Amino acid sequence: MNRIVLYISSGLIIILITALLYFNFMLNDKPFQKELIINIEKGESTSQIIKKFNEYGYLEPDILFYFYIGFLKLKDNVFIQAGIYKFLPNMNNYEIINSLINGKNLYTIKVTLPEGLRLNEYAKIIQDKIGINQLDFINLCKSKKIIDKFNIPADNLEGYLFPSTYFFPANISTENLIVKLLNEHLKIWNQDFESQSKLLGINKHEIITLASIIEAETPVDDEKSIVSGLYHNRLRKNMLLQADPTVQYALNTREPLKTSDLKYNSIYNTYIYKGLPPTPINNPSLSSIIAALYPIEHNYYYMVAIGDGSGRHYFSQTYSEHLINVKKYKKNLVIYNSNR
Repeated sequence: MNRIVLYISSGLIIILITALLYFNFMLNDKPFQKELIINIEKGESTSQIIKKFNEYGYLEPDILFYFYIGFLKLKDNVFIQAGIYKFLPNMNNYEIINSLINGKNLYTIKVTLPEGLRLNEYAKIIQDKIGINQLDFINLCKSKKIIDKFNIPADNLEGYLFPSTYFFPANISTENLIVKLLNEHLKIWNQDFESQSKLLGINKHEIITLASIIEAETPVDDEKSIVSGLYHNRLRKNMLLQADPTVQYALNTREPLKTSDLKYNSIYNTYIYKGLPPTPINNPSLSSIIAALYPIEHNYYYMVAIGDGSGRHYFSQTYSEHLINVKKYKKNLVIYNSNR
């Protein structure tokens, strides 16, 4: 009988403590005076983390929350995620602990990496937005360790850093950021793409390289598969690709080329060397990769911009037709520039 009374009494005490913890401590509604940013560093102990919140009147008494978080770790095999957190006014202890476990309030920075940009251009954006040093980013993009890990047949990661809008933790490391971009690329390269690549007799690296040229040639999505078909035609005929963007890449410029530039001796100069350049010349979009994989069948071998600011092109089958289109381009360009 005494044992039963003891069990009942113990149970009531546990219930009382739990209720006390929940109502008086977990739902502490004393608001932060403003947004609170706290850095939880990797390797910090639970007690060190709790003390950071104690400074603002939260997670008190600390011993109670030390045991509570320890209980959660044992019960649910959870852990506190390191990172910089942004806590909003009116958050309570319960929300704080949940946030530390699920990372919900990790302070992230929105970064948009547009399609068609090169590694050095990505490096500039990332430095401006996050503070990661440009040279550190570029050097790590040449890291043999990362290149080998992702089986990239090149000496840098150009072409494999997928363009998109990302939300990066404020304290993300250079390597983790690069791996995130590479993983996004892996997500889009599915089995259908792999099968189509084999059907074309062109490997993935060559597809990404071709996609980067298509990306640089036209901003118009519904034109990309036509441009792709043109370059596939030239490759099958063993013709020079004569793609201006490859020369611009070799010269590290985006300015219009002069005639003398076309003689610049570089393996990337497709006016001199046949076939695709050794690596992609930018980081292409999904639409350009799809275009490279699924070209429209036609008999075009030549293209020139229309010159009206639309980004579109004239396409032709013969060189004589191409020369006529070049004259149209020059005429349109004069009209376009005069109206600007």
